[in-house]
Amino acid sequence: ATFVSVDILNPFNMSEKAGNKESIVDLKAVTEDGIIVIIEIQTYSTKNFFERTLYYWSKNYSNVLKKGEEYPELKPVISINLIDDILFDKTDNRMHTCYLLKEKNSNKILTDHIQMHYVEIPKFDENADIKKELKNWILFLKSNKEEDMS
Repeated sequence: ATFVSVDILNPFNMSEKAGNKESIVDLKAVTEDGIIVIIEIQTYSTKNFFERTLYYWSKNYSNVLKKGEEYPELKPVISINLIDDILFDKTDNRMHTCYLLKEKNSNKILTDHIQMHYVEIPKFDENADIKKELKNWILFLKSNKEEDMS
């Protein structure tokens, strides 16, 4: 998809209180079709991390409609969270997981309007079969982190 706008939100947002997350950058992009993509890059997760990402998703989704617009005007909101931390089972080597709103027994997707993507950078494998663009972003983030640490 082609983005028609990209807004940088809270670049290098250092936490105000000890123990809070340190966000590297938050982006909000909109595609030609009006789909909103929220991208957050973080150094580590915190307590209630998943609830917070769902909250940010919901705020963006609820702001799609303007006063007087009808529900068919709603567009999907996709949340992409790149994090330099392990969020899920350490024995599961999948770096990318995607959560959708599904029916419990049939797995039928209720709507495509919610997608919550989590990319665990420590699980990155250079030889993995992933899209070139994602691989390039992760290599970029990893190289910048290593430079910062030296």
